[in-house]
Amino acid sequence: MQHDFSKLRKFLVPEFVFGEGALHLASKYVKRFQASKIFLVTDKGIADAGWLKILEENIKSANLDYVIFDKITPNPKDNEVMKGAEILKYEKCDIVLALGGGSPMDCAKAISITSTNNVNVTEFEGIDEVKLPG
Repeated sequence: MQHDFSKLRKFLVPEFVFGEGALHLASKYVKRFQASKIFLVTDKGIADAGWLKILEENIKSANLDYVIFDKITPNPKDNEVMKGAEILKYEKCDIVLALGGGSPMDCAKAISITSTNNVNVTEFEGIDEVKLPG
């Protein structure tokens, strides 16, 4: 029996850390990747709920540098992703961390792959368009 492997795909899944106390573990995970500056993607609702403050305290206690990007809307737009990628590069961040629900996570993933591949996010429309994982 022969198998056709030409349609085989590999999908890299980002690491998700969630649950009670997860905010207090962020610096541990960042240090595991030997990152020096975090690009933190979140939204205003998360900040208003007080979760961003908890995460910031955890990051500061680990002496890690970070930049907050919270200029996203529900179902982030391509211009929001590209603005985030521009700031990430300008600030020389070397890891992307999302805090929040679907929109911050989607935006963070898009910023990461856009920055890594040096293209506009619209270039990823279709199947298997990401050459380098974020």
